[in-house]
Amino acid sequence: MCRGTIILTLSAIVFTFCLAQNAFFREADYRQLYPLLSIVIRLQNHAHALPYFLDQILIDIYVGTHIDATFSKTKQWADDAKKHYRSIFLTDDAKNWQEEALMKARSSHVKYVLYLKGDHLLTDHRILQTLMRKKKLAIAPLLFAPYGDPPTVFVSEDYNNRKGISVVEVKMVPEPLLIHLAHGDSSFLTFSSENLYAYSENDSEEPNAVFENSASRMNIPFFLDNEHFYGYFFNHSLRSLDYQRKALRYLLADWIADSGLMPIVHSSFLKVTYPRPSLFGVDKIYVINLERRSER
Repeated sequence: MCRGTIILTLSAIVFTFCLAQNAFFREADYRQLYPLLSIVIRLQNHAHALPYFLDQILIDIYVGTHIDATFSKTKQWADDAKKHYRSIFLTDDAKNWQEEALMKARSSHVKYVLYLKGDHLLTDHRILQTLMRKKKLAIAPLLFAPYGDPPTVFVSEDYNNRKGISVVEVKMVPEPLLIHLAHGDSSFLTFSSENLYAYSENDSEEPNAVFENSASRMNIPFFLDNEHFYGYFFNHSLRSLDYQRKALRYLLADWIADSGLMPIVHSSFLKVTYPRPSLFGVDKIYVINLERRSER
């Protein structure tokens, strides 16, 4: 097993699905137009999703324990894409990746930090602008979990099905989480219990639990938004790696069937992997066009 962490600190927010298509931003100095942003991503066994994940928005990334090619593919992507970023830092020793990313973002004087995981497949290129317009200290987009799995946060059937559109306050730490570091109260937030006075030995040391505790001490709420369909959530802890790979392929196939051949632009730096051709246990497969056979 391997461990690794990637941190990308960005000089600007770029909201495109493919950097190669964005000639305007390569030719113009846009650094004064957008706030400095750090995006942090936790990756584990997500090598199969990386070609669709890494070039969707400009990012900060963290890689943890994994058994597939996640680390090597991420390093390949970082080496090829580093010219598009303010800085890229790669490490394989992150004890508390959320806290390390938060401290690095603060020292870099960024205005926002976005925490992502490889389980999150974002599809709305407006996501950062939309969330920033909400002017909340800590806010997350609602992500849809396909194939009957639970969503990132369950509020109600109507809310999760987007029958009612609103920003709602939630008790737990939502993901993926956008933190407004320019907000004065953000300095009280931490993922490390060492930064909290009189933190009980009986309380959990899990980073999200610590973060929730630090927020509650200052009455800092967490918010969830469902204004747009922001993307999908695959909870890797509920399913095997083989199931995750198949689920992503099925989702992409459905997406292509509904939206055309290019519903999502994959990375220009990583090759997409495809399953081996299969006859599904039969000798031959025939495709019959019934529309041309009037007798049927």
